[in-house]
Amino acid sequence: RGILTKIMCTPYTRNEPWQLRATLFKGTIYIEEHVSPEKRKDAGGSNERHKLMSYWGYRFETIFIEEVDLNDPELTGRIDGVVDTNLQYCTVARTKLGRNSIIMGAEVDCISEPKKPPPHNPLTNYIELKTSRVISNPRERNSFERHKLLKFWAQSFLPGIPTIIVGFRDDDGNVVTVETFKTMEIPRLVRGKEGAWDTTICINFLDGVFNFLRKIIVVDDPEVTYTIRWDAPFKAIEVEFDGKKNKFLTEQFLSRWNRGGSRENSKTDT
Repeated sequence: RGILTKIMCTPYTRNEPWQLRATLFKGTIYIEEHVSPEKRKDAGGSNERHKLMSYWGYRFETIFIEEVDLNDPELTGRIDGVVDTNLQYCTVARTKLGRNSIIMGAEVDCISEPKKPPPHNPLTNYIELKTSRVISNPRERNSFERHKLLKFWAQSFLPGIPTIIVGFRDDDGNVVTVETFKTMEIPRLVRGKEGAWDTTICINFLDGVFNFLRKIIVVDDPEVTYTIRWDAPFKAIEVEFDGKKNKFLTEQFLSRWNRGGSRENSKTDT
């Protein structure tokens, strides 16, 4: 999902570089993000303040629940407990965009009610949790809607998560207000405003990139990779043939496929 969000938001985040790796195997294009050592360092926080703000986000996710049973030590322990940033729950979603069938993984923050057994689809109850600095004037509101709401919408729209809950915090990390957004209603909130983004442009751009990649990535070999790059001067997406290096499909995955663990008569997916 993170990869697709980066591509989808590119028309409005043109100065934000990204780099991906891709390989074609059995008619399906697999894509992973390439994280450089510099970017990996930045992801950890370029300074102590950024690290602290990242922690606040994890903390909000850890303790955000609608009701706390004061007799339940597991729940009350979250209030004073250590935040474990390694815990996550991921879902696998499949969707279609134009001629492209897309399968993606997405982390899910929480669910509005206990998960029911199949065939019930829990997707409609999934919730995305976010934090943002409290909005104190119209300029900050405009910036929030132009930039953060775009990415919030894209992240939840792609896998079909219907609800986003945002905790607005002060400069000390205290959540002072909480607001709920419906994913499908967010575009209406920004429509017609100064610098507003357009969902049609985002979706069509993502579809266009996929169609472009299908024409370029043609060597069907799990050992062959391509580099897909959006970088300065930010004029065009570049695709470089890397040959048999930077392989990222694991032997475990390939062996399972070869044992018949894959679907038969595979059609081209992205």
